[in-house]
Amino acid sequence: MIGHNRKPPCATAGVDFTADNLSDRDVARAVDVCLECPVMVQCLEYLRKVEVAGIAGGMTVAEREEWRARQGLERSPRPLPVWATT
Repeated sequence: MIGHNRKPPCATAGVDFTADNLSDRDVARAVDVCLECPVMVQCLEYLRKVEVAGIAGGMTVAEREEWRARQGLERSPRPLPVWATT
């Protein structure tokens, strides 16, 4: 588990997870970071309530829109950076 003062792997991976124009290579790298993340469960719970820009929860924005729709969740009106509220 990540300690209180440590940042999640996406904050230190060297990829801008919030960018809209990531190359396929950077998307794959970001998703790999997500899939290995020790706080993935917490991230997915956060994504149930808030839409974020870029890669989060191992998914692109489009993939999360489909994921949220399958779960009957409303889409947040304005995407936020992944850790905007922490």
